[in-house]
Amino acid sequence: MTSKDAPSEAELANATSLASSGRHQEARAACLQVLRRAPLNGEAMLLLARIEAEAGHLNIAERMLRRAHSLEPTRASHAHALGQLLMQRGQHAEALQMLSRALELDPEPAEPWLDRGRLHLELAQLPQAEADLRAAIARAPNRPQALDTLGVALAQMHRSDEAVTCFERAIRAQPDYAVAHDHLGEVHLARGRIAQAMRCFENALNHDAGLASAHDHLGVALFAQARVTEALVHHTRAHEISPESPVIAAHRAQVLGSVGRCEEAEAGFRDALARAPGLACAHAGLATLMCARGEYQSGLELIESPAAQADAAPDLRLVCARLLARVYRVTEAFAVLEPITSARGRQALTATQLRALEFTLGDLHDMDGRYEQAFACYERGNSMKTTTFDPGAMRALVNSLVTTFSAAAMSTLPRVAETAPELLLIVGMPRSGTSLVEQILASHPHVIAASTPASLGSVARSLARRAQRAWPACVNGLGAPALEAVASEYRAALPPRAVETRYVAHRVPGDFVHLGLVELLFPRARVVHCQRDELDTGLSCFSEDTSDPALAHGASLRGIGEFTLAHRRLMAHWRAVLRVPIFEVSYDRLVADPASEVRALKSFLGLPWQEDCLRFYESIRNRNRGGRPISSSSLGRHRHYARELEPLREMLRD
Repeated sequence: MTSKDAPSEAELANATSLASSGRHQEARAACLQVLRRAPLNGEAMLLLARIEAEAGHLNIAERMLRRAHSLEPTRASHAHALGQLLMQRGQHAEALQMLSRALELDPEPAEPWLDRGRLHLELAQLPQAEADLRAAIARAPNRPQALDTLGVALAQMHRSDEAVTCFERAIRAQPDYAVAHDHLGEVHLARGRIAQAMRCFENALNHDAGLASAHDHLGVALFAQARVTEALVHHTRAHEISPESPVIAAHRAQVLGSVGRCEEAEAGFRDALARAPGLACAHAGLATLMCARGEYQSGLELIESPAAQADAAPDLRLVCARLLARVYRVTEAFAVLEPITSARGRQALTATQLRALEFTLGDLHDMDGRYEQAFACYERGNSMKTTTFDPGAMRALVNSLVTTFSAAAMSTLPRVAETAPELLLIVGMPRSGTSLVEQILASHPHVIAASTPASLGSVARSLARRAQRAWPACVNGLGAPALEAVASEYRAALPPRAVETRYVAHRVPGDFVHLGLVELLFPRARVVHCQRDELDTGLSCFSEDTSDPALAHGASLRGIGEFTLAHRRLMAHWRAVLRVPIFEVSYDRLVADPASEVRALKSFLGLPWQEDCLRFYESIRNRNRGGRPISSSSLGRHRHYARELEPLREMLRD
């Protein structure tokens, strides 16, 4: 029974108006005034409960709603409101009971169906969630929240096409609904459609710049393209907006680990696990960090038991298999992966996980001596990559560079008067030993390494923008002041230099393309060019799981061959026309006789000999970056794949 009279109804209408306009203190006082005059007024109790809940006073709100429901147990609105609050408080069983009671009393409104569908979704009761959400949509076909939530449920059931349809309907119903844009991007990202995913995340942020999940997901998409600096910006922003989110903390930690900030990364992963002990991405991320640091046994102690569970997340299985392989437990690694290698298991994997599975299986077959099976896995993995390589564009670029930076042109082009620290560029084909050489050099007290150096490609694009002409033709129209401005911007981004520092090492393997630019901007620079057997280099590229656009050529033998030939031609040209000194490091000689090769390198740089350079892997920086003693295990690896690599051998034959 309720107690109402005309004055209390007018006061209740006033209280409702005050609450709607955000004047909660006045609305609360008005509700209390109504209840003083009509203590059993259910609408006043509901409104007051909503005001208290929005203020964070959940205990008061719950008491008020329970009293309202006890006074009028057959009022669907009371049962619904109590169910909503109990769901908010995590009291799922009773919340489900109250929402079901509300629907029994009045099945017509869409809102209780939507709320019960959300609760089923939170409880991972996906078929029940789908049924309730479809009931909500039947009653309110253009309700964007219902369409969006149904899309989330369908995505979790791996019905991606239906999920996309729901998200797109939600966006048509409410174009500025940022959450739906974000969820649509997640589905595209899971299917490997990175460009579409990024557009969705950017749309979400255009509509709601404070949506933490959209910043986080955009960071994931950027990281997948090796755009690490941009990814870290978005993950950090997401963490600032939602510091309590364990998923966001884990994603940010993954990026921090990739740039060598391993102590921060480990702290981030452990913080995420403290908040959510079963969080798969945090377990997998921390174990991956341990693997990169060579802490294989510690990584297995962390992840082997969770990965062995029947419902283990795919990322846990993949990381565990890689760790087991590192300690030569190959048979066990295959066993860990078995549940996700079946047709049914593969259906539950994202595009990134499917690709990672193929490359991991390839590595295991390689270790087991089953090279034909290994190569087949690498082929399947490469076929899943979304980045593309254009051989014609590469040949055109090389032709243009050779023309623009001809011997005659190099005698007349302006140069910067370099007075900054000497830049030491480490270049070469990807997988040619550039990382190893950087680790050796960075262990010398007179050398520091730029942890995330800007590529010279970005410098070239900056020059093109200034000249409003395409690269590299834009060089002909630039004067010394423009070159100085760009060089200054680059130098400003270099790490702080200690008194004893003589070189700042910059390692971006693909920057061999831009050595002509180096001479114009940094004439005091030194270049270390790493060379390795071309077939070994090509095989290493082909067997690497990466979505870095700069490594897109590695997805096919033809792409590797075209890129290798371009590298050959361009390096021969630079040696002929540049005055910048270039030192050739042979990976094979470095592995066979490290002391002699490192001594020659130090002599080229004018650095005193340091015995520690042969124990480079013991430095803190290199331990964090996975530094390990020099190994000969990868020398001549291509011989195991002689038949499979014959097309590449033919392309590279003189």
